[in-house]
Parts: sequence; C-alpha cells; structure tokens
Amino acid sequence: MQAYALWRRANTDIGIVLWLWYLSAADCAAALLERESMNVRLSVGLAALTAAELLHALPAIGGGSSRVLLGALFFLAYAGWTSVPAVHRLYADVVAMNVVPGGDAYQVVDVHSDSMAPTMSVGSFAVVDFSAYARRLPRQGEIVAVAVQPHRVYLKRLVALPGDRLAINDGRILVNGHAPAGWSNAWTPYYRLTVADDTINVDDVPLDRSLAFIPLPAAWSDPSRLPGDCYFVLGDNVNDSEDSHDFGCVPARAILGRVVRVL
Repeated sequence: MQAYALWRRANTDIGIVLWLWYLSAADCAAALLERESMNVRLSVGLAALTAAELLHALPAIGGGSSRVLLGALFFLAYAGWTSVPAVHRLYADVVAMNVVPGGDAYQVVDVHSDSMAPTMSVGSFAVVDFSAYARRLPRQGEIVAVAVQPHRVYLKRLVALPGDRLAINDGRILVNGHAPAGWSNAWTPYYRLTVADDTINVDDVPLDRSLAFIPLPAAWSDPSRLPGDCYFVLGDNVNDSEDSHDFGCVPARAILGRVVRVL
C-alpha cells in the first residue's frame, strides 16, 4: 500500500507539472498572438476568405459551394473563438476531478469571492500546493490558503511575517518601511492600521481578542513588531476582503498551502 501511495503521488506530481507547463505555453502563445494581431477574429476571417477564394478558383468547385464553405469557415472560427473560455473551464473541471484527485498534494479550488481581485475573480480556479510548506516557511508576497475558521479556507496574499514592522496609512501599506513584495495592484486601503502596544489597531481601535487571534502581551518580544508565529494576510481587493485586519494573526499551522496557478 505504501508503494502504491508513493506511485500515486509521483504520478500526480508529474501530471500537475506537465499541466502547468501546458498552461504556461498556452499563455505565451496567446500573448504572442495578441501582440501580432489586434483582432484575432479579423485575422481568422481573412484567412478563411483567402481559402474560399482559392477554392472558388478551382474548376471543380462552383460559386455556391465556395459561399457555403466560406460561411462554414466563418461559423466554425467564430464558434471556436467564443467557446475558448468555456472549453478552458471544462478542461479545468476535468483536471480537478481526475488529474488532481482530492487528498493529494495539489488541489484545484473554486474561487467564490472577489476579495483577491484582480488577481482572482469569482468563477476562476486556483491550483493549491498543499505540500509547499512541508520543507520551508511561507514567504512574503505569496498567495496562501489559510484556515482561520473551521471548514473554511481563505485565499489571501501574505503581506508581513513574524518580526516585521507593519503599518497602513494614507492608502499605503508599509512593511519595514517598504511596500510589501507582490503588492502591485491599484487598490489602496481606506483604513489605517498600526502594530503597537502588543496588539493590532485598525482606525486606532484594537482588534477584539475574542473575535480575532492576537497573541497575549507576554508573547510579544517587541510591542511594535508582529510577534512570533503571527503571519499577516490581506486580499488584493483590500477594501472588500475579510483578512487579517478583521481576524488578526494567522499562525503557521493555519497556513495550508500555496497557490501556484490561477486559471
């Protein structure tokens, strides 16, 4: 049984790596195509028109046949282009059910809120590696899956680590005096946040320890730095996100994995 489990895990890892390579190649091809042509449908239509004109020039094919062929080519090109998102979504569903079975290192998670917009939006999928932190600690800027409530998993960006100085003021997020790694979107927080007096304060009001996880003062080695085992996460859509400015610190045991791909 142990050998079978190892074989299953190895096959899952190989499958997900090949799948991610495929998605990366598809993204590169799409970006290249977009740069080369301002209007993909027009390019396909011109190619179809050229093909129809060439076929029309052949003696064996009459004008009516070429018009039917032209119409069919236009229809297939349009239907294929507009159905690409649906096909991609179906493919992700198939991967979620077969290539990435539940209980293995990787899982595909549905995104049900816009708290991480524009990075993730409702209806997209996130590939989570649940073994990412078995060999190392989480790093600033990574999107992580955290469990701060029973049976509920949040996908958030890791903004500050234990021992960091953190402040949010005038729409700026500062970690040790600098913008945090990975924070490149246009959303700016409307609230103020400080780490001081052995607690986390939002708009000058300390978070309620009965509702948020804030270590007791004895656990703080510096009253103005995040204490040990206190990771701070935010949603990229910072003003519409339930995150550490609501539920406080996230301990390492509650960080389940790392998002390695967004579909």
